[in-house]
Amino acid sequence: MNTLVARNNKIKSIDGAIFSLKLLKLLDVSRNELIGFDEALGQCESLVEIIADTNKIQFLPSSIGDLSKLESLNLSNNLIERLPSGIGNIKILKKLNLSSNKLTVIPASIGHLSMLEDLNLSNNLITAIDSISLSMLSALVSLDLTRNKLPLFSEVPKSVKLDRLLLVLLSFMIRLLIKLKI
Repeated sequence: MNTLVARNNKIKSIDGAIFSLKLLKLLDVSRNELIGFDEALGQCESLVEIIADTNKIQFLPSSIGDLSKLESLNLSNNLIERLPSGIGNIKILKKLNLSSNKLTVIPASIGHLSMLEDLNLSNNLITAIDSISLSMLSALVSLDLTRNKLPLFSEVPKSVKLDRLLLVLLSFMIRLLIKLKI
C-alpha cells in the first residue's frame, strides 16, 4: 500500500504498526482528533507527503527528522507549540505548512531545509524571526508570517529572494490599515 487516506474519522491515535508500511508515500489523516504521532513515524522511510491538518496535534516526534523522502508536510490548524530540532534533517522538504498553530519560535534547524520553497507560519504566536536561519533557505519562494506577534517591521534577510513576499507583506499591511481604520 502506498496511500493511506483516513480523513474525517474522529481518529485520536494511530497504531504504531501503521508506520511499518515501508512503501507508504502519502498519509492523509486530516480532520481527525489526533494529538500527536508515535515515534515509529520515522520508520515510514518512503513517505513523501503527510497531510495532518485540522487535528489536535500538540507535538511531533523527534523521529520526524528521519523521513528523508518527505517533500510536503501540512500540519496546519493544530495545537503545536514547538517543533523538534530534527525537523531540519528533512533535507528535501519543499513545502511546510504550520499555519494556525501555537508556535512562538521558529527553531534554528529550519535553516537546514535547503530545498524548502514554501513556508507558511501564518496565524501563530511567533514574536521574532531568526534571520540567520531564514537566510539559509536559498530555495524559498513563498514565506507567510501574517497574523503573528511580530513587530511591524521584522527583518527578513536580503539574501531571501521571495517571489510572493511582497504580496504577503502587502496583505499584512492592508489588514493592519483596516484594523487602524486609516
